Amino acid sequence: MVPVLAALQAAPSPVSAGFVDYLTTIGAIGVITMALIQTAKDMLPLRRGFQRRRFRRWLAEGVGEAGAPARAATLAAGGDAGAVALDANAAERRIVALATDGDDDALYTLPIEQMCGQISAALQVVLEYPARDRNVVAIVASQAAATDLEALFAGAGGETQARVDFAGARTRVMHQFQRAIDAFQIATSYRWKLLLQALSLLVCGALTFVAMQLQFHVGTSYVGRWGAVIVGSILAGFLAPVARDLTAALQALRK
Repeated sequence: MVPVLAALQAAPSPVSAGFVDYLTTIGAIGVITMALIQTAKDMLPLRRGFQRRRFRRWLAEGVGEAGAPARAATLAAGGDAGAVALDANAAERRIVALATDGDDDALYTLPIEQMCGQISAALQVVLEYPARDRNVVAIVASQAAATDLEALFAGAGGETQARVDFAGARTRVMHQFQRAIDAFQIATSYRWKLLLQALSLLVCGALTFVAMQLQFHVGTSYVGRWGAVIVGSILAGFLAPVARDLTAALQALRK
């Protein structure tokens, strides 16, 4: 029995030292990538530029939907105030003015949840006086019923039925505002995470290639070396968000 145990203890480990070093390096690359991306997010206007472009595209899509033939008659009439001139740039300026007193950098630098919260607060003000901001109402509520926009632009009026119609239309448009902002937040958050993941894979690929060239000799063939780089990049790329989430959790615990 003793010779058998001695033989097992003397047997080489199934996991080679080179493979352990490989995994250790991959983990280190993931952490370094997380640190580099986080530093870039903090020091460079990446989020601000991304969210500004996404918001402007969202408003432009709202202009296209609001100008559909089914809504053209309502928007062309516009009630007593005249026709509604759809303008995405004007809508953006108005929303920014109400959300952050015209400071667009302050709005677009916020995390997407806080940014959408500020936009929602601005749209609540718009609904208090919808006739003054018909352009914003028509663009943001581009999926609302044309009859609701017509009643909203017409105002409460003096008759009981007119007030009832106005209140109902205002409630439905308010819900449409909320759902539109929710959809914008979900889509923007998803694309931002996808962008960070792609950036993480690119950075990991570059770091893994450098590490393999400097330290390891994985395979002698061209295919073997690039295979190791690709696999290492993918592994490190998926480890980077995990390291970022762990860091964010630790920071939350400290607070």
